Amino acid sequence: MGEGRIFEPGRLIGRLLSLLLLVGTLTQAACDGDTLYDAIPADVDPPEVSIVFPASGGEVQAGQRVPVQVSATDQEGISSITIRITGAVSELITIQFAPPDTAVQADTAFTVPAEATGNIQISVTGVNTQGVQSSAADVVLSVTNVDRLPPWVSLMVEAPPRMELTDLIKVTVRAFDNAGGDGIATTGLTAIVTNTSRSDTLVLNPTETFTGSAADTAVSEFTFSPPFIDPTQLPDTLRIVFFGVAYDREGNCAGAVDEEFTNQVACSSVPINGTDYDIANAVTESRQVIAVTGRTSLTPGGGVLSDLLVDPIRSRVYVSNLSRNRIQILEADPGTWGQEVWVGAEPWGLAFSSGGDSLFVANSGGTSISFVSLAGAPREDLERRFVTQNNALWEVVKSIGSTTGDSTAVADTTLSSLFYDFSDRPQFVAQDAAGRLLFSTRPTSAASTGTVREVRNMMGWAAPDTRIVVHPDDVVRDDLSTAIVHVDSVYAAVDGSCVQMWDHKPGFPSIVVTSGCLPLEDALAAMVVHRDAGNSDIWFVEKGQWEFERLALRDTTFVVASGDREWVAFGEGGTDDDEAGRITLWNSDWAGIHSRLLVSDLVNNASERVTGLDLNYDGSLGSASGDGASYFWSTDLRLQGSVTKTVPGGAGAVLHPNMPSFTPGMVSSDLTLAFVGQADKTIRILDTTHFTERGQLHIRDLIVGPLKAGPPLPTDNDGLGAACVGDDCIVLKLYGITDAGGVVVVDVRARDIADLM
Repeated sequence: MGEGRIFEPGRLIGRLLSLLLLVGTLTQAACDGDTLYDAIPADVDPPEVSIVFPASGGEVQAGQRVPVQVSATDQEGISSITIRITGAVSELITIQFAPPDTAVQADTAFTVPAEATGNIQISVTGVNTQGVQSSAADVVLSVTNVDRLPPWVSLMVEAPPRMELTDLIKVTVRAFDNAGGDGIATTGLTAIVTNTSRSDTLVLNPTETFTGSAADTAVSEFTFSPPFIDPTQLPDTLRIVFFGVAYDREGNCAGAVDEEFTNQVACSSVPINGTDYDIANAVTESRQVIAVTGRTSLTPGGGVLSDLLVDPIRSRVYVSNLSRNRIQILEADPGTWGQEVWVGAEPWGLAFSSGGDSLFVANSGGTSISFVSLAGAPREDLERRFVTQNNALWEVVKSIGSTTGDSTAVADTTLSSLFYDFSDRPQFVAQDAAGRLLFSTRPTSAASTGTVREVRNMMGWAAPDTRIVVHPDDVVRDDLSTAIVHVDSVYAAVDGSCVQMWDHKPGFPSIVVTSGCLPLEDALAAMVVHRDAGNSDIWFVEKGQWEFERLALRDTTFVVASGDREWVAFGEGGTDDDEAGRITLWNSDWAGIHSRLLVSDLVNNASERVTGLDLNYDGSLGSASGDGASYFWSTDLRLQGSVTKTVPGGAGAVLHPNMPSFTPGMVSSDLTLAFVGQADKTIRILDTTHFTERGQLHIRDLIVGPLKAGPPLPTDNDGLGAACVGDDCIVLKLYGITDAGGVVVVDVRARDIADLM
């Protein structure tokens, strides 16, 4: 080979490596700026990556699904996260973030095969937008075939802050076991009850056990009345701490104090009154429950309740349902709803007939009054349904001018007629001692004012007769006007030369009389002749003008009769801040208004409203409830006293049904009482001699309508009824319509009425 060289493999490999290094250097230089091959920038920090759940060192059960939660942050933005699971489970999960975010959270899960054993390792890597990656600390889990995982539990409590003794506290415990677990075996509730008036503690510990095939989920509802209560010492305040617990079939226990499933809460055993109870190992606040007096019966079918009457003879309460056109009957004992009676449109006010065998119903959605017979099964006597007549006020106005002749000026008088129309829809109703029906009319959008009406029905009449109730004070002097009422029509001729009036014979609507078209004085004289003959009941005031605002009702107007029916009171609520309601008294003997005054005359408060009204048996004392106080007045509407409300608002007022005849020197007793609803959901017991509070009855809901009183039921006081003697005896029962949509029946016990020292 001449001077040929010997082949040396080592030297050749070295030269090849040098050549490859040179090529690589040149290639990198030629591709400068291409991020795919750029070196990692020295000033870019790697992402921060962590495995939030599960924690390293934990156990997972074969066959269960394991949730995984990962978080990562980076100021350049996280573009992806890769989760690698190795060992007993092999799985790769990549999560892309588009667009990238500076803080991300990834939630996923994997399933452990039922036959798996050994360990599982979870590794997580996060990459930012610069291609820089970082890893979290690995999590290592061990696989077991034994269920050591507690269930997940939640607790939902329905415990209103004010409860009647028949109300129920409702607690719902929900539990679900881990996938692959043995299922829920038992759920339970531990309620630790403290009565603020006692030193000991009560524990309620109901449980529910699930048998048969294992269930992954379970729902249990536990209900109970307010416990640890003395029904004769109401109101009574409880503080209750609630804990929910659940056990799976391996005996693993978990607890809950709220509705969230987000955290598993361990169980702890605590001794209470010498007994150990399992509770959730978590801090929670106690709930306060005030047990109050009263038993509320919600109306079946709903609706708007407007008025009620107590029938002590039949132990019933009659309630008008405005929106359902019926009267509903509450059997006071045992407090259940019974028969319903269909009546007219939108029934509102109720009243008993003088004999107590019929019920008058004011149908405010029309112009009628229903008569409901109470003998046997209550029913409306449709043949007696009375349709009210439309009544108006009239004025004839003179206009005096002059006409000029050849030599003299002659006075020229023309006549025009005006009328004031009102709503004629009955609202509240009462009957006086002479059998007359008195009712208020309901203001509507079309007829924004109402009036007080009288219905008379004399022996031999073909039909009852309706007329507006007026008083001489409702007319003011006006030399050019004449105020006229109780006629059907007044018409002034177009040329103003004469006026004609029409009226029907009282009780005989088909018999009509007229004055003829005459000068005003002559027309009035003609109608007087008809009146004297019994063919008209015209009433007029010459040189008088109607004071419209004195007799127009602007709001709900209560009507109530005294026990002997000699007096009927009307109480009007005021609608505007500068308009007070009014109280009007009707006297049966006089067959007319005895007196009328603004509530502001009683209280010197123009904005006070009437929200409740009552009269004692002989009408010698009246009670009016307003927003700011309760007022007591005599038959001359002189203020006898008032009691300021501790909380403004509220409705309903009733006097003791056995209150004696009022005199300023009446001795205070357990009969000289008034009961008034207040906005803090109390009924105040007021003394009507010294005008002070003698007790409070705390109830669950707000009184929003009339408040009535009646004697104890025959079954009260262990069957002794009103004959019972002692502090715990029920001495009176109150009935009121509440904002819950029902009727509350309140027992007034002797101990509820404080003595005056």
